Amino acid sequence: MKDKLSITIGRETHLRMKERMRAGLFRSKSRFIEYVLMKFLENETKNE
Repeated sequence: MKDKLSITIGRETHLRMKERMRAGLFRSKSRFIEYVLMKFLENETKNE
């Protein structure tokens, strides 16, 4: 099950995200954000 969120991000961050999507690395903005957040959380867990 997925939860719906609404976020606000900086223009530069949005442009960088769109670049990766154009390169075909992610199929949607949601998938991109989910991937980046999971990587951040994994890294945070390793550093504890």
